[in-house]
Parts: sequence; C-alpha cells; structure tokens
Amino acid sequence: MGDDARKLGGWFAPERVLAIGAPGYVRERGSFDEPASPHTLINLPDHWFGWPEFASEAGRRIPATWNQLSFSDYSVVLQAALSGQGLALGWTSVVSRLVIDGMLVSASDRVILTDRSYHLVSSSQRATRPIVEMVRDWLIAEMEQEERALASMLG
Repeated sequence: MGDDARKLGGWFAPERVLAIGAPGYVRERGSFDEPASPHTLINLPDHWFGWPEFASEAGRRIPATWNQLSFSDYSVVLQAALSGQGLALGWTSVVSRLVIDGMLVSASDRVILTDRSYHLVSSSQRATRPIVEMVRDWLIAEMEQEERALASMLG
C-alpha cells in the first residue's frame, strides 16, 4: 500500500487457491488427488503460484503423462475450465460465485491458504466520496457472504 495510500476498508478477502474444473470433467476424470484418467492442467504462465506450487503444497506429484494447456489471460483459463478442457487453479476471490453456483467444482481436498490477502485502498490525496464508501460496503458484504458459503462447501 505504501505511504501514498490509506486503508479504505482494510482486509477484503484471503488469498486461497483451489483446483477446480467443470462438474462433468471432474466426474469423468476424477479429482486431482485421485485421478481416474490423466488430467489436462490449465496454466497461467509466469504467475507466482502455479500447478507445481499447488502440487507441492498438496503433497502430490504431477505425473509426466498429464497434458498442459497455457493461456496468458486468467479469464481464458477460467473459460477453458468452464468448458471442460481441464483443471485450473482458482483464486476464491475470483471464482467463489462460479463454485457456489456449481459451474465449477473443487477437484482436490486441498485448499491452499497463502500468506497474502486482498485489501481495499484509496488515495491519501483525496477524501473518499460517499458513493465509494457505499460500493466498498457492498463489496465487503458480498465477499463475506461468499466466504461463508465457501467455508461450508469446502470445509
């Protein structure tokens, strides 16, 4: 955040990462933990946390026989997962609604909680407008509701 910003609402959401896939894909191929057949892992290259890090945190190895797809845009990664092309890593701050609505399902028992989190900030150079505070409050309330729903679904 630095000295040039002040907290607008503080903590917004933890950074949690899970393996996700389309329900039909996971039913057919099995989970990341107990695959029924080789998986295709959908990658976001050059990101600080990818499949090798997830596998290490989950205590698993990625078999050399598994295929890999790479896209440079996270929205395309998610679209590929939604269309059943493979498993992707999902940051709950982005995919929570897709998981809650059942469009994507968890494909591992492991949910990785990183040491990072998301915060809402604003410039220290201007007063925060009331509409910004209203949007902030709405975002925080929505994320809290989704966090509760995810906690009951993912354990």
